Amino acid sequence: MSAPSGPVAPKPSGSEPDPASEPSTLAPPDGLPDRSKEQAGESTVASTNGLPMRWDFADEWYNVVPFPTNVKFLATVDENTLATKRSTHPGHGRFHPVAWCQYYDGGRAWLTTLGHDARAFTDGSGFNGQAQFKQMLVNGIKSAMGLTPFCTK
Repeated sequence: MSAPSGPVAPKPSGSEPDPASEPSTLAPPDGLPDRSKEQAGESTVASTNGLPMRWDFADEWYNVVPFPTNVKFLATVDENTLATKRSTHPGHGRFHPVAWCQYYDGGRAWLTTLGHDARAFTDGSGFNGQAQFKQMLVNGIKSAMGLTPFCTK
């Protein structure tokens, strides 16, 4: 799996990348086929339908505590693609979810830890992975509204 990578301003030689907003590649949960270098999403789920299996993106990579349970994971970040890797980013290791869905308390919940940069929501911003992120977000909202199948294969 790979984590998203996006446009990052060049840093002066010798400076460390900011682990709070570094590029990586998004990928599907473990066990799904790796179709290309840039990969994210499980195309058999409405939330990720039409998305490439991997795409590059830059964001803050949250370590969710407590770790989500009884959910369907939709996308993960490949921590091996983070510029700082484990030297400054402890992460979740091989399985770092960034989007998931679940039925909760009689309703539907679709969650993502992505979207900290306004350019990820702005058409024409040039933000790497913007179109894929917005497509996943709109697909997730539609599935939570019941307009498309929710949280199923």
